[in-house]
This record gives sequence, C-alpha cells and structure tokens, in this order.
Amino acid sequence: MTDSWETLDRIESDEGRLELCRRGESEFLITIDDGTLMSTTSTSSEEGLATLGCAAMGQRQHPQVLIGGLGLGITLRTSLDCLPVSAKVTVAEINSPVVQWCHGLAAKASDHALEDPRVTVVVEDVREVIRTSRQRWDCILLDLYEGPHSQSQGLSDHCYTLKAMKHAIGALKNGGVYAIWAEGHDPPFERRFRLAGFRDVQAKHLAKGEGDHVVYLAHK
Repeated sequence: MTDSWETLDRIESDEGRLELCRRGESEFLITIDDGTLMSTTSTSSEEGLATLGCAAMGQRQHPQVLIGGLGLGITLRTSLDCLPVSAKVTVAEINSPVVQWCHGLAAKASDHALEDPRVTVVVEDVREVIRTSRQRWDCILLDLYEGPHSQSQGLSDHCYTLKAMKHAIGALKNGGVYAIWAEGHDPPFERRFRLAGFRDVQAKHLAKGEGDHVVYLAHK
C-alpha cells in the first residue's frame, strides 16, 4: 500500500486484520493482513457477479435476493441497479464493523447502497442464513473473501462443500439462481453443483484485468 492511502479504521476478524483505507475523496480499499482484499479501483469481479447472477434469474415480480459478503458494497450496489423496485435484498455480513463502514466512512463507495429501502443487512454468517432458509430466495450471490479452490472440499462445513451446496439448493425457490465468485476455474467444484442437484451449470470468465476470476452460475 502506498503512502497516499490513509487508514481510516482497522479491526481484527476471524479471517485476519482488516483495514479500511482511503485515497483522496472517492477511492477506498479494504486490506486483510496487509494484502489487498477489495478496492474501488478494481470492481469488475463484484459487478460481474451481480450482473450475471441477476440476469440469470430472469424477470420475477418480487425477487428475493441474498448476498453473502458486504465488503465495500459494490456487489450490492450493482445488484440494486439491476433489480426492480419490488425486489428485496438481504446482505449477510459476518463482521459488524464492515457494515458500519458502509453506513459511514465508506458509504460513498457504494453510492450509499445501504440506505436503499429494498436492503436489509444481517450480521450473520451467510452459511447459517442459507442453512436455515427453505425455498426462500430467487437468487443467492456469494462474494466472500475466499472463493472455491482445490482445498474447499476438505473443509467440514464451508460454503463450497457438497453438504453446503445441498443446503443452498434447499434455500432456493424453484428455478432460483446460485452465483458464486471464484479466483479461478475449479472443475471438481463445478461438478459438485451437479452432484447437489443444480442444473445449467456454467463458469463465466470475467473481464481482462481480473486474472482468471470466474462466476459460477447454476439453477435449481
């Protein structure tokens, strides 16, 4: 991080030390243990996840959308821009200070998305929200610190295991969409969609400048 970035706040989380930084009046950055986690200077991953996920859902009169992970609110902002006024969006964010950032210090990053009346925020692990939901959501977007990778299946109850994906299919309405951001293509993970009962599974590669990042899309 260059000297031109100002640290506005820092917290200790289960994932590591998170810092909110600002450069000038409109650039924001969140780091984790001094590594860049997300930034307003590079948002195509978040925008791609939201745009592709909402488009795959199709036209629904009163869509219910769950977003796992708030960050700087870019996925939320893009989702709101894609969704009708009748939509309801729930954001599950495990770190309450991150929610406070998006309400205050970093509200400008998402154009004050949390003030939109369609939005509800719960300070909760998205895994629990999904596990305890039954045919509630038209679309679930997962935009977490760590996406699926080759070690995901070894974790007992992460978002990307077969067990967790079966919870997700139970949480979706018929025809609902499950969209997940990932740092790269992981064929074993893609196969787990089908094992869990999802259909129309796709791995969409994102724009240049985002490495090998992909968005996985699947329908119930």
